[in-house]
Amino acid sequence: MKYTLVGLSVTLLSISAFSSASQADQTAFAPDSSGVSFNSVALPMYASAAALVSQNSDSQEPGPYGLFNLLDSRSELGTGFFPEPFLVDEGDRDYELALSWYHQEGPGSITDQVTGEIEWTFFGTTIEVEAPWETDTSPGTNSFTGEPQTQRVSGMDGIQVAARHPIWQCVSPDEQIDNTLVAGFELAIPTDSPVGKDTELVPEFFDLLRIGDHLGIQTHVGYSTLIGTDPVNQETLEYSLDVSYQIDSTIMTLPKNLLAIVPIFEMAGYRGLNNGDLSDNLSGVMGARFNLAPIGSASPRLGIGYVFPIDKQARDDFRWGIITSLVFDL
Repeated sequence: MKYTLVGLSVTLLSISAFSSASQADQTAFAPDSSGVSFNSVALPMYASAAALVSQNSDSQEPGPYGLFNLLDSRSELGTGFFPEPFLVDEGDRDYELALSWYHQEGPGSITDQVTGEIEWTFFGTTIEVEAPWETDTSPGTNSFTGEPQTQRVSGMDGIQVAARHPIWQCVSPDEQIDNTLVAGFELAIPTDSPVGKDTELVPEFFDLLRIGDHLGIQTHVGYSTLIGTDPVNQETLEYSLDVSYQIDSTIMTLPKNLLAIVPIFEMAGYRGLNNGDLSDNLSGVMGARFNLAPIGSASPRLGIGYVFPIDKQARDDFRWGIITSLVFDL
């Protein structure tokens, strides 16, 4: 908690300066191979992490770097320690391709969404592009006969383009606590399909905390504005929590090609802020990711999770869901 509070206060003073300082982050940002703090048996989770660590060990001494020396090369950011969340955005530094499928059922309604995603990092800033295809099925009424009729709409949802960059890091002297604060911005571009008519703007912050060799905690908060909705300019506060635990071969015997099993508990919600809607909508996920041995330069990670409503508003929207994803870290 001490590290997070200090980081938030530093952010308020310096965030405006970081927009012009991306060149300062061209130096190494993975930990030195001699300074890896979490278990070396599980590192790297990315196929490219070993080369990155080796490269940086030759180019930079472990310790502070970047604008005002607010970043720390000993941090495990970008090494694969933090698993990708199921329902919300992530704050880690990535080079990856991903494909996910989400199925949700509610009172008479069914939603299926298939999403393709690419993430790439340039000078420390990760750019993410997502293209989701959504199909919604709900009960309705035939306009001519008045009889009940199932309605189905589908199409490309808004194309999401996001950027994020670490702005503060703190690593304890024994490297058992590793905290990173990340600033980001997301833009959803409307496709004019039945499910993708709105523009969305989301400035956001992420906090990624590693405790010891296995426990990871990711939090996120964002301020979303939907432009073109009815009511117009709907504003919501988005928030999430992800808790993960790396189970590797130092804890239990694993099959040869399985590097780690990562159980994940996730909560994702939003709260209305205007237009008379001040309600919360909170959902949870219980799942796991399976980090597999690299195939060439790609490290596959398979994830599956069970999605469930937590509060009344979420229960009114759906009863249960399941999400699966396949991520290739490059």
